[in-house]
Amino acid sequence: MWGQGFPNLVNLTIQNTSVYGSLPPEWSSSTAFQQLQQLTIQDCNLTVTLPSSWGGSFAFPQLQQLTVTNHGGVSTQSPSAYSNSTLTVQSQSLCPPNASHSGSNITSSMPCGLWPNLQRLQLSRSSLIGSLPANFTDSFPQLQRLDTGVNQLTGPLPPTLPPHMTYLDLGGNNFTGSLPSVWSQNNLTLLTVMVNNLTGTVPPIWGQPGVMPNLQHLYLAANRLVGPLPKLPSQLTAVLTSDNQLTGTLPASDWPPQLELIEMDGNRHDGSSPAELASLPNLQALALDHNMLTGTVPEGWSEPDALPSLYSLTLSGNLLSGTLHNSWGNRAALVPLEYLDLSGNNISGTLPDSWAAQGAFSKLRSLDLQATAIHGTLPTLWSSPSAFPHLEFLELNSTGLHGSVPAFNNRILTSVDLSASNFTSDLGAFWNFPFDRGNAFTQFNLWLPAKHPTIPRSADLPRRE
Repeated sequence: MWGQGFPNLVNLTIQNTSVYGSLPPEWSSSTAFQQLQQLTIQDCNLTVTLPSSWGGSFAFPQLQQLTVTNHGGVSTQSPSAYSNSTLTVQSQSLCPPNASHSGSNITSSMPCGLWPNLQRLQLSRSSLIGSLPANFTDSFPQLQRLDTGVNQLTGPLPPTLPPHMTYLDLGGNNFTGSLPSVWSQNNLTLLTVMVNNLTGTVPPIWGQPGVMPNLQHLYLAANRLVGPLPKLPSQLTAVLTSDNQLTGTLPASDWPPQLELIEMDGNRHDGSSPAELASLPNLQALALDHNMLTGTVPEGWSEPDALPSLYSLTLSGNLLSGTLHNSWGNRAALVPLEYLDLSGNNISGTLPDSWAAQGAFSKLRSLDLQATAIHGTLPTLWSSPSAFPHLEFLELNSTGLHGSVPAFNNRILTSVDLSASNFTSDLGAFWNFPFDRGNAFTQFNLWLPAKHPTIPRSADLPRRE
């Protein structure tokens, strides 16, 4: 018998196999695998049955880590990245007889065995259904890491967590109810409950000084949370609250200084864009789009020392006004920026020449200003060979721009959208650019207004030599 044949085995991994059948119940006997510390069943295209006996008093007394998943690693991806599991756990729960689990037709359920030394339990993408056991905290007193992401678990979140818990991923399930205030007493470094059906507010106590002092990753996106966002824990490096119904103004100060990622899009935040964000040296991506923000985009974000790591800035779909700042075209401004989206706002004025000056926006790959009140002509400087040297996508559709369309001499540009604007002049300058010399155009959109511009015939286009 396997378990008795390897009395000193401490690590057992079943991975990328085509083995069929069920896992032996005798592995959990009082004489089997008494030294086993890590058991991994991962990336298997087979049906796995976890025997109920594995939750018995004698099963794996030294077990510290149990992984049953068809995809290893942390599950914090967006909903579009989730894939259907090919590993299905078909058993009753691993709970003792007096433990509770929901439903009588359980395909698989969350185990709650008596493993006093278990520190890590990873069951992501394993087709789990049912709810977390009522005695979850008592069953795993030493548990530090729990990952049940991308399953079909339902019911409320556990009201308390094991005292040593530092990593909790319950994302991609169907949990309901509210976020437990008492979780603030745990020393979590990562908390993921995104893509569930949670309601209520983010507990105000989570924003109290000294609470959750080591929390670095807070992922609450894609729920139905309401109310204002409390002050963020001081050590956060990433916060995702997208696609909820959160309200109120964004904090004017006291942003965690180590923040690298802020995604708060798809809520109902109002007020202005916080100028203090300029002081965050590590911020790489800022998404505040599709809220109700007003006022102007802070000019201070373009100061030489402001946002030195920012590569993506998305503010689309708000109520922002004002004009495009000339200072954003300074060589020292927003140097790493690759993606800038200000579309769907009330921004007006003209396109600044400074944005296309040599050295400005030297890494910008995508610029989206569509559906704004920008007017005037498209500056000739914007089509010069030195302008936007890495720009691939330019969206200027649905604006008040008019006049002629210049020849875009950028060799990287692949897509330009000028549709639903007011261009009325000859397109000859655009077409006379020698496309065969390296221009990468794959898409050009131009809707014709009542006064049609002159579009050259194919015979007038430059010929390849």
